[in-house]
Amino acid sequence: MASTRGKRGSRGNASDGSHNSNDSITMRVYVRIRPSTSFDRDKDVAVLSTGMNTLICASDHATSMGCNAVPEGQYVYDAVFGPEHTNKQVFALTASPLVSAVLAGTNACLFAYGQTGAGKTYSMVGPNGGQGKATGRGGGHGEETQGCLPLAAAELFRKIANVEAGGTG
Repeated sequence: MASTRGKRGSRGNASDGSHNSNDSITMRVYVRIRPSTSFDRDKDVAVLSTGMNTLICASDHATSMGCNAVPEGQYVYDAVFGPEHTNKQVFALTASPLVSAVLAGTNACLFAYGQTGAGKTYSMVGPNGGQGKATGRGGGHGEETQGCLPLAAAELFRKIANVEAGGTG
């Protein structure tokens, strides 16, 4: 998952996890590790641990999974989300700042990239491809599981309505 903003500038240092709306970062890279599924349970896992912004992989596990293109080591990203993180938590750090940037007149893009089955659809639109009501009733999905796109749309329209009502956004 990566997010971009339209300003040009240097990559900057985001290792502390803080993001300033006045910075000139053009791209941020986030990693989300999805919860294991029944397909994964009998397989070795290449990810040994995650931290606030690091991912540690071991080559023997990666090779056994056919992932020998990922060398052993520690990789640093703007943030790493483990299986315990909700879509709402992912949204708060990745997409919410982009909504604010768009309202301030900056271009923004949020996109997901990954292997088939990695969880891109779940992260971007929610469970079952975003099908179902967002109320959490009647088999629908609550706000914690809605994906980044419906959460971003809701926040965008909420902020626009707030500005139209005389608020600050």
